[in-house]
Amino acid sequence: MWHDSYWKLRVPYLKIAEMRDILESRNYHVTKKMTSDLLRSALHRSEQGHMSYHNCSNDELRVLIQARKIGLSPFGLKLSKRKLVDILQSEDQKPKFYRFQELPPELRNRIYEYHFASFHQPICAPSQPPITKLRI
Repeated sequence: MWHDSYWKLRVPYLKIAEMRDILESRNYHVTKKMTSDLLRSALHRSEQGHMSYHNCSNDELRVLIQARKIGLSPFGLKLSKRKLVDILQSEDQKPKFYRFQELPPELRNRIYEYHFASFHQPICAPSQPPITKLRI
């Protein structure tokens, strides 16, 4: 299993209070009603470097959606804040990087070095991380 999940983040088991503290320190939206599953999901998002959209206004969320060229129906401009946040979070789970090969070779090599530097031991038969798959 390790050879297929070496690229995944490993979030250690934390108590609810610990997860809340970490998320609050990262300016993530946290409420007392959040279950451990929701906290773990938010913690995972923060570990991936995603921003918390809950502090944004509806107009700011719409600007983010337009900047990322996320297709919305004409009714999309009138969606609730919750729906706008859901759209952005859903897109965060589908990262797109189509122009990796257009980067200068030196920069690509540095990215490879950074990626492989985190391996503490050799990996046998690793699978390709989804973000590195080219879509043609």
